[in-house]
Amino acid sequence: MELEVTWGRTFRVWWAYAWRIIGISLVAFYPCGQAAILFLDVLPTVGVPVWLLKPLVCLVGILIVCLISLIQMKMILGRKHGDFRVVLLPVHAQ
Repeated sequence: MELEVTWGRTFRVWWAYAWRIIGISLVAFYPCGQAAILFLDVLPTVGVPVWLLKPLVCLVGILIVCLISLIQMKMILGRKHGDFRVVLLPVHAQ
């Protein structure tokens, strides 16, 4: 039996995702960003061009964010959110 998609239920699922991402951003991404800035400052002295480093560091950051957000979404699926839980149901052939 499906429940109605209400704003309250939508908020519960969104918040279950958002607080994790916000927390990870504050705890992990800020120090990682600072390390990337240091990395970008040091490598040009070795001879690696900055125009090559910036896109690579950005791409690695995007991949890390995508991976972490995917893990967080998997943690939300199947977990109770008040009076409901988010599950995946097969679509039956009609």
